[in-house]
Amino acid sequence: MEKPTKIIFTLVLGVFLLGLPLLVLAADNQSNITVAAGDIIDGNFIRFGSNIQIDGAINGDVLVAGSNIDINGPVAGDIIAFGSNIKINSSVGGSVRAIAPNIEINGEVQRNIWLLSTNVKYGEQATTGWDFDAITSAAELKGKIIGSAKIKADNVVLAGAIAKNADVSLGRSGKLLIESTGLVDGNLIYRAKDQTQLELKDGGKVTGTTERQDLELSSAIDWKKTFNVANLFLQTILFFGLLVIGVIIISLVPKIMLNFSEVFEQTPAKALGWGLVYLMVTPLVSLLLFFTIIGIPLAIILLIGFTISLYLAKILAGFGIGLWLFNKIKGENKYQGSLIWPMVVGLLVVTIIGMIPIIGWAVKFLLILWSLGALLIVKKDILREYR
Repeated sequence: MEKPTKIIFTLVLGVFLLGLPLLVLAADNQSNITVAAGDIIDGNFIRFGSNIQIDGAINGDVLVAGSNIDINGPVAGDIIAFGSNIKINSSVGGSVRAIAPNIEINGEVQRNIWLLSTNVKYGEQATTGWDFDAITSAAELKGKIIGSAKIKADNVVLAGAIAKNADVSLGRSGKLLIESTGLVDGNLIYRAKDQTQLELKDGGKVTGTTERQDLELSSAIDWKKTFNVANLFLQTILFFGLLVIGVIIISLVPKIMLNFSEVFEQTPAKALGWGLVYLMVTPLVSLLLFFTIIGIPLAIILLIGFTISLYLAKILAGFGIGLWLFNKIKGENKYQGSLIWPMVVGLLVVTIIGMIPIIGWAVKFLLILWSLGALLIVKKDILREYR
């Protein structure tokens, strides 16, 4: 699969914390969330925790985020889920939209499925009433898709049935394997480097046409364009803009910044996870608020705070990286000097990374998630500071 492809601190922080809809309360009170078998939830189910298990029935939509998510009870509406491991074994009356490294679906979904993952397993009992879309590294499809399928993956194994057309984009060395039980009851378009990346076993069928299209290979990196005078001038302006705000933040709340850097350094995986939750959940909650008349002002505030938080995340990431570098240089004795210098160095590193073609945006995105999540983790201290 091809990967081509930014006031016063207290006020800003207050708006930022408003952008943690339900997440703060849920994360603080419950790490393990369970809906027992036989229980019935009338209405929407919105929860955030470490482990979420739903064995009862949900007569509404499900919006969940956590590390491990298991949904075994029937859901009348849609499922929107973010986590590390997501397993859906039940019937779903609406659509499924999920983001996680590992996703497994074994139930009947009445409408669409949209997945972003590294590993997708679509079991023999799984059914999609409408269309199936997935972006992943590996996909194993054993169930039935009533509509069309569009998949971007390094490797795809089709042992089930697709009732309409299939559109598959493979990696340069990936493979589309249609097993003996595999069926595309329509046309197949696959994007691959050559025809050997499609393997059709005896018994596997494509009832319509089969067409291979060339991969759109990314062009060579234009380093001169990246580091031309105009771009360097623009990046310099952006750098000093971030630096000025960063210095103000350090002057106002140095202790909070030190707490942030400690979490940033010690819990990267946890911070990345919570950063992803915040990035995905906040716009969704804002959208839901727009559908309620009285919630429109709060939705606007959340979106403004969300935008500001993304800008601040770059500053926080720069400070975290800079202080980490200074501590490494000092060895066993932690850096005790002015916090401004780590900010300068860290922001410079973030700026340079962001200028690197192709991979720069991806690394910068991860740094933003990392810093957002680290700030969420220290939210208790921040709230205590401003009570």
